[in-house]
Amino acid sequence: MAKVKKRRLRWEPSTSSNIIGYKLYWAEEGGVNYDSPCAMIGNVAEVVLPEQVPSFPIVKGSIELGITAINEIGNESDMATFSTPFQFSVPDAPTRLGLEALKEYHICLGSSTDGENGDSANDTTRSDLEADPDNPPSSVPSTREVRRDSRFIAYDNGTVIDTQTNLMWAAKDNGDNINWQDAKNYCENYRGGGYTDWRMPTQDELERLYDRSVKSNTGYHLTTLMTLTACSSWASETHGSEAAIFDFYFGERYWPPQSNNVSNRALPVRSVK
Repeated sequence: MAKVKKRRLRWEPSTSSNIIGYKLYWAEEGGVNYDSPCAMIGNVAEVVLPEQVPSFPIVKGSIELGITAINEIGNESDMATFSTPFQFSVPDAPTRLGLEALKEYHICLGSSTDGENGDSANDTTRSDLEADPDNPPSSVPSTREVRRDSRFIAYDNGTVIDTQTNLMWAAKDNGDNINWQDAKNYCENYRGGGYTDWRMPTQDELERLYDRSVKSNTGYHLTTLMTLTACSSWASETHGSEAAIFDFYFGERYWPPQSNNVSNRALPVRSVK
């Protein structure tokens, strides 16, 4: 897995009082506009690229960025733009690896020939394998990987792991209309995969699943390994009688009444230890 240095993008927030979030646009080699690729990034004044915007491209050379403000009814401001040499590219990997047996021996201090203390090397090997992002996380008990989709891994116990965020998701939502309180109860009492620490996700966690470039089997913009039966999922944040949702069709954040259950679903999540 290659690595690129992160970049923090900052801006001065809109002075309007009814802003619910900002939208980031980008265009390689300039010419950014409202038809360019984009992502909602929440009601914040900075974002770390590419980590916090999964759909952001890994490019070499200049890229023009644009930021717009979104108000509570979905109207969008003029676009503030600028160009910068991001250099989000990685060098070619080494090739032609080979392992040669040598005549010399390496003396392992503290090892035992009778095997009493000989488990340390094996323990190191097991630890190294568990830290490998290409192997299932150590907290997944007796499960079998059934499919991969980019950074997502689906298991045969009905769970999907996002290897970028170390979050485990239920592979499908609750499947019916549900209000916020019932969705919270559903998530906290969910027992998928045998785990007991499921919870309701935050709006940020839901948004990091969103990928405008893909569509699930039900037509929403997230990995095909997960099934949503409606466009919106409840989030844990509340404000008075309202609660947060994230819309996986438009990629937008909204705050409907907690009592609203039309087209809203519960999607449990847990942290992988």
